[in-house]
Amino acid sequence: MLKAALKACATIDVAPNNYASCTTPMVHWFVRNECLQLTDKSKYVQHMCNSFKQFRKIAKTAEEKKNYEDNIIIDCANGVSTSFMKEIAGVIKASLQAEIINTDIRNKAVLNEGSGAEFVHKKEKPPTGWDHKKHIGKKCVTFDGDADR
Repeated sequence: MLKAALKACATIDVAPNNYASCTTPMVHWFVRNECLQLTDKSKYVQHMCNSFKQFRKIAKTAEEKKNYEDNIIIDCANGVSTSFMKEIAGVIKASLQAEIINTDIRNKAVLNEGSGAEFVHKKEKPPTGWDHKKHIGKKCVTFDGDADR
């Protein structure tokens, strides 16, 4: 697919940008910010972390903060979001403790296997790696392989 895209760019005399392995939301962010030259993956991570920190500042009163959970499980569906979620979680760990599950990005056979947003939605059960005893009562967010759901 990459070769075909590069060939198409060459055919219409357009200089392509190859971001290698990245999530679908990252691609959208890169396209949106191309004119600002914010197309570096570390800038994306920095933007997401800053956005989270700004979001946390919005809640000022105890009443507004009462539903905030500072401990979460993140299911990456063994997809490309794994490395970025680990990096983001490391930066915001003072505000959010994240346990990241389903992180085997080297084995393509397990991509979305028993995990991910679509699996959880359609099967109506937790993803592989969810430990009922360990994770009971904790909130969980689940992405699909390319993190667009």
